[in-house]
Amino acid sequence: MNLQISDYAIFGVLSAIETYILWFFFNTFLKPAKQREHHIWIGKAIYFVFQYLTYFFSLPLFSSAVPTFFIAIILSLIFFEDDLLYKTITVYIFIFLFYASRTFALAGFLQFGNHVAGGARFPVLPNHVQAVACILALFSTWLLQFFQSLRHRGRMTLYDLMYAVAPAVFLTSLIILFRLELSGQRSSMSYYWGSAVCLFVVTIILFYHLDKITIINENRLRTRLAMSLLEEDKARFGELISQQEETLRIKHDIRQHLMTLQYLLGEKDLDGARSYLDRVLEQTVLNNHLFTTGNPIVDSLMSRKIPHIKSQGIDIQLNMMIPTHLPVDDMDLCVLLSNLLINAQEACERMQAQDEGRKRSIQLDMSQKKDFLYIYVENSYNGKLIYQNGRYQSTKENTNISGIGLNNIGIIVDKYHGIMEITHDAETFRVRIMLPM
Repeated sequence: MNLQISDYAIFGVLSAIETYILWFFFNTFLKPAKQREHHIWIGKAIYFVFQYLTYFFSLPLFSSAVPTFFIAIILSLIFFEDDLLYKTITVYIFIFLFYASRTFALAGFLQFGNHVAGGARFPVLPNHVQAVACILALFSTWLLQFFQSLRHRGRMTLYDLMYAVAPAVFLTSLIILFRLELSGQRSSMSYYWGSAVCLFVVTIILFYHLDKITIINENRLRTRLAMSLLEEDKARFGELISQQEETLRIKHDIRQHLMTLQYLLGEKDLDGARSYLDRVLEQTVLNNHLFTTGNPIVDSLMSRKIPHIKSQGIDIQLNMMIPTHLPVDDMDLCVLLSNLLINAQEACERMQAQDEGRKRSIQLDMSQKKDFLYIYVENSYNGKLIYQNGRYQSTKENTNISGIGLNNIGIIVDKYHGIMEITHDAETFRVRIMLPM
C-alpha cells in the first residue's frame, strides 16, 4: 500500500464529509438530546476516526457495513432522544441509503468504461467514486426529506405513488437479475445496477415504515393533547356553572342589600346606612381580584386559575406585562399558560409532610424581551423527578392523561419555532420559553 501525503488529505476530507452526512441525516429524522449538545463533538470525532480507518486500510465495498451500523446505533442512543425502535430503523435507512449510493456510483463509473472493480466481487472504491457516493447520499437524504414534507403539506398523491411504485421496481430488478443469470449474460455491472436499485428501494420502504411510526406518534400526541384539553374543558365548564350560580346569588344578595339601604335611607338613618354599606363592601365575594392585563384570554385564564391556586395554600407571584400583539393564537396561548400553571400547581401540591418547612410557591413572568415573548415559570417541588429518554415523565398516579403537560408545551413552542429551557435544583423547577414576535 503506497500512500502519498495527498491520499491522507483526501481520506480526511472524505471522512469529514461522511461524518457531516451522518449528522445531517440524524438531525433530519431524529430529535437531538439538548442536555448532551455540548459533547456532540465527541460523537463526531469517533465517527470521523472510524471512517478514516476504513479509507486507510482500503476496506472493500460492504465490509464496514456491520461496524458502521453498531457505531451509528450507539451514537444515536447517546445523542438523540427518540425511542430505540425509531433509532434502529433510522440507522438501517442510513446504512441502506449510503451503500445504495456507493453501488450506484460504482455502477455508473463501470457503465462509462472506467476500470474500477479490478476483477474483485467486492472492490475497494477509489476516492473519486467515494466522493460521488457522498454526493448521492446527501441528495438522497434531501429527497427523503422532500417526500416527508409532501405529507406534512397534505400532498399525498406523489407521496403515496412513490411507495406504491417501490415494490414493483424491486421485483422488476430481481426478475432482470435472474434472467441475466439464467441466460448467462450477467456481468459485474449488471449486479451493481441491480443491487443499487434494490438497496435504494429497500431504503424507501424502510423510510415509509419510519414515517408511519412518525404519523402514529403524532396522532398519539394529538390524542393525548385532546384528552388534556377535554379535561381542561370539563374543569372550565364546571367553573362556569359555579360562576353562574355565584353570579345569580350575588344578584339576589345585591337586591336585598339595596332594599335594606333603601329602608335605612327612608328612615333617615345615615349612620346605619353607611355602616351597612361598609359591611357589604368588606365581603370577599365583591373583592375578588379581576385581572386586567389587556389580553382577554389571559385575563380570563388568570381569573379562574389564580384564586384556585391560592385556595390550596400556594403563594403565587405574577409579573404580567403582555404586549398588544402576541405571536401565539388564543387557543395555543390558553393551552400553554394553562399547562404551565397546572404543572406548577400539581408540583406544589405533591410536596409532602417532610417538605412542610418549605414554602409552596409559584412565580410567573410574562413580558416582551426585544423580539421575543418571554414566559418564565418557577415553582417549588419535592425534589423528585423522573427523566427518561430525554423527557421529564410525570409522577402522577393517573398515567393515562398525565405527564403530557410539558409535551403539550413543547408542541406549541416548536409550532412557533421558539425555545424552551428547563432547569431545576433540589428545591426549584424552572421553565423558560422564548417565542419570536
